[in-house]
Amino acid sequence: MLMADPVEVERLEILVRREMKQHHDEQHLGTRQLARALPCLLRRDQPVRFPVLEHLQKSSRQQSESRDIGGH
Repeated sequence: MLMADPVEVERLEILVRREMKQHHDEQHLGTRQLARALPCLLRRDQPVRFPVLEHLQKSSRQQSESRDIGGH
């Protein structure tokens, strides 16, 4: 069995936590940059309008077409 110095183990754990936090922060930074780049991005205070009926019609049409192509 390998024995490790407790101080060294703690130092390595701190380094791992820092790397994880940095990765997490970089992901959020990328998300924020993307949000600024997309002017059409909805904000929480904006109402969401989604054409549900149109989406369902399109999905239904696509499913019918894929069944027709497959011969089923």
